[in-house]
Amino acid sequence: MMGALLAVFNGDRMYANDFIEQLKAYIQLNRQVAGMGSFIQRATLALTLIQGPLVAEWTQAIEAWLDTLQAVDDIPVVWDQFLAEFANQFQDTQCQQRAQAELKALRLKWPEINQYANNFERLTRVAGYNLANLETIEFFIEGLPRSIVEDILRPPVPDTYEATKEKAIQSIKSRHVTLLQVEYGQTLVKGVQLLDKSTRAMASLRQLGPDSNTRQFCYWCVSPKVDVQAWPLSNMTVQEDLLRGDEGEDCQRQVFD
Repeated sequence: MMGALLAVFNGDRMYANDFIEQLKAYIQLNRQVAGMGSFIQRATLALTLIQGPLVAEWTQAIEAWLDTLQAVDDIPVVWDQFLAEFANQFQDTQCQQRAQAELKALRLKWPEINQYANNFERLTRVAGYNLANLETIEFFIEGLPRSIVEDILRPPVPDTYEATKEKAIQSIKSRHVTLLQVEYGQTLVKGVQLLDKSTRAMASLRQLGPDSNTRQFCYWCVSPKVDVQAWPLSNMTVQEDLLRGDEGEDCQRQVFD
């Protein structure tokens, strides 16, 4: 058998849908394995993965039903009937309604467009919507920022979900790169300004002279402050404090040894 065996389902309705979908995928992966082509065998395999006090009575009833079947009864309807019985017993009847509500409330967390699209597609499947429908595409657009919606609606306007998603992805990538460039430019300007302050501060230190032991000054306005005892201060210390932007309230920051 290929792939890891599924985790046991214990009757928790929250995980019923995931269990069945994973079970189907496991069966599909191992469809060439001897016995997996039997629909009775598939149902029996599923029962071995459904355990616990919450499911005991139901599994016993299904086992009793399977025991009545003969080789001639090993047809697709057996598997379909098993899935229907499981859904009727365990699957969350409110799941679809919750997914529909979550879908309408879903919003893009900038700039995670791929995560937004993945969440949207997952909720669409659970809600029972079709990605090809225009109403579903409108739900996707409603969760995007206005600037991205404006880009999407510029001609040529996409008429499929995939085309709409791709246009949204390209718009967000373009705007995100522009935003990063602006932020980088602003950071660069601030760095230059801080370095200039550092240079002026060091010039003032030199003007005080190596023997000065009675003056303290503010890094930021480079003006003399109150008389204090001298303190050793390296060029690197001044520059690091300035570049860190560690400015005191009302330009009153003072540094002591």
